[in-house]
Amino acid sequence: MTLPDAPEREAILLVGDPRLRQPSRAVEDFDDPGFRRDGRRLIRALEQFRAEYGFGRAVSAPQIGIHRRMIALNLGRGPFLVVNPEITFGSEPRFTLWDDCMSFPWL
Repeated sequence: MTLPDAPEREAILLVGDPRLRQPSRAVEDFDDPGFRRDGRRLIRALEQFRAEYGFGRAVSAPQIGIHRRMIALNLGRGPFLVVNPEITFGSEPRFTLWDDCMSFPWL
């Protein structure tokens, strides 16, 4: 039984799901109720994953089937959204880093 005020569980798409390869569109209207709803869903997905698995710093909107350019992060001080991120700089130095991914949490 689901309680009326219990948040719906957000499913994380797993590696291999073709929806993860679909392009995402930029957010253009920050007053759009759909944008606000999707942002809440994304934060909910992040917090649910962290509660279940005990790890996870970020989840992108495509990982829950929303094709908008948004990322929810929680770096220890609570969740926040990054909207329309762009890579604007790259450097030559490289290093190897082991990271986790919600789309394959068993690694």
